[in-house]
Amino acid sequence: MKTLRANDTARLRDKIAGYLPRDPAKDAVIPPIYASSKSRSQMGLNHPLLARMLCPILSLKDFLAEPERTRQRLESGDIEMCGDEYPSFLWANNGDHFDVANIHDGLFGGFFLEQVMRHIFTGPSTWSGDEARGFRASNAELLDIQRVVAGNIAYACVQAHFGISSRQRWGESDGNFNYCDFYYSIIEDIEEAVDDEWREELFEYYNK
Repeated sequence: MKTLRANDTARLRDKIAGYLPRDPAKDAVIPPIYASSKSRSQMGLNHPLLARMLCPILSLKDFLAEPERTRQRLESGDIEMCGDEYPSFLWANNGDHFDVANIHDGLFGGFFLEQVMRHIFTGPSTWSGDEARGFRASNAELLDIQRVVAGNIAYACVQAHFGISSRQRWGESDGNFNYCDFYYSIIEDIEEAVDDEWREELFEYYNK
C-alpha cells in the first residue's frame, strides 16, 4: 500500500495543475503553474489560488476580504491549519457559498476533488468524465473497488491537499497539518454524520 500511495502521489503531482480550473480550455490559473518544474516554491501558500484553496473554511471570509494579509497569517501560524480544520477546496466552488449553519452543504463536492478522485481511482484520462484509455489497470480494478466509500474520499482528499502543497517530499505532517488526523476526521465525519440523507447523496454522487 505504501508503494501504491507513493505512485499515486508522483503521478498526481505531474497532472495537478490541470485539475485546478473547472475548464482548463477556458480558465487560466494565474500565475501559471508549470508541471515541468521540479521546484515546489510556486505551490501551497506561495500561490494565491492555492492559498485560497488551502485556507481553512472558517477563515475563508477573511481571506476573500484581505487575501494577502490572511495568507501571511496562514504562513505565520496566526491562523492555524490542522487536520480537523478542513480546507476550502473540499467544498463546491472552493467554498464560495459556504454556510456555517449548514456545513455539509457542498462538502466533498468541489470540482478539483472530483477530478482528483477520477485521476486516482479510474485513471488520469478519466478526470473530465471520459472513458478510461490505455492498458494499465486502474486503482479501482487493482483494489477491486466496487463502490466508493468514506475511506476512498478521505484518501483522495489527502492526495489532493498534498498535491497542491509546497512540500517537496511526502510526510505525515505539514507544519501543524497532520495528514492522518485529516484522513480519519473525514472518515468519521462521513460515517457518523447525523444527516443520513447528505451521506447517502454523497455516496450516490461518487458512485453514479
